[in-house]
Formats: sequence, structure tokens, C-alpha cells
Amino acid sequence: MSIRRLTTNDYHIYKEIRLEMLKNEPSNFGSSFSDESKFQDKQWIDRLSKDNVFTLGKFDNQKIVGITVLVLSPREKMRHGATIYSIYVRQDYRNKGFAQELINKATDLARENQVEIVNLSVVTHNKKALYLYNKLGFSIYGEEPKMIKYNGKYINQYLLFKEIK
Repeated sequence: MSIRRLTTNDYHIYKEIRLEMLKNEPSNFGSSFSDESKFQDKQWIDRLSKDNVFTLGKFDNQKIVGITVLVLSPREKMRHGATIYSIYVRQDYRNKGFAQELINKATDLARENQVEIVNLSVVTHNKKALYLYNKLGFSIYGEEPKMIKYNGKYINQYLLFKEIK
């Protein structure tokens, strides 16, 4: 098992797991399967080619089993902050600590880039993820009402942060 940054050469496996994530957990993420399944290869490659975006993959041998994305702020006055997005582990690999490993790796990478505060968000109904984020030292600082609308229902989202300096 290993975690590494995905490169543009990995866009096929990134696309595969990202679309799986959106299809299997549609109410947990702001993006939709219907939107992203229409992306051309260039859009997937572009996502993996930004210097301030670190898409991390967790691998079981050559098979990708989890992902997360760390985005460093490119703005001078906000470079001390970063955001973690799209934390996902495939169903068969859950409850093995892989999400925690991905978050820890993203946090370490943020620290290596002089980041002092890491943010993330989670839909309020995802209690298991919220428990993990709290366990890892993230604290809720706000709630965005009606942030996602899925199947005609509004979903609120918690905003969390962790100081890592």
C-alpha cells in the first residue's frame, strides 16, 4: 500500500475513481456524475497539471483505492492556508484507516509548503467523516445552509479547519 501524487499520466485512473465517487456518493459532494462524466480527457489532464493542486492516490499494488485533493492558495496573503477536497475510499477498502492516511499525507504536504491552516468541508449528514475529521483535530467553524441541492432536497455543509504550524 502506498500514497503518491497523481500525474497527468494517471488521468485515466483518476477519472475512474472520481466518477465512481460521484456516482456512489452523490449527496456527499458538490460536483455531479452527470456533469463530470461529460468531461473530455483534456479536462482530466488539466486537473492533474496545476502546480498548487496535489491530487493524492492511495494504491493497493497498482489499483487506486482512494483519493484526496490538496489545494494550496496561490494568493500571497492567503498562502498560509490550504483546502482538502474530495476525500474518498472505495467501499471494499473502508474502515482500514485509509481516509485517515490520505488526510495525514495531505496535511504533511501542506506543512511542507509552509501552510499553517488546513480547511475542509463535509455534508452535515456524513457523521462518519465528521467523526474522523474531529479525531484528526479539525474543528467546525461554520455551517453553510443549503449548499448542495440533490434530488430536490437541500443539504447543509460544515466548514472545518485545523492549525498545523
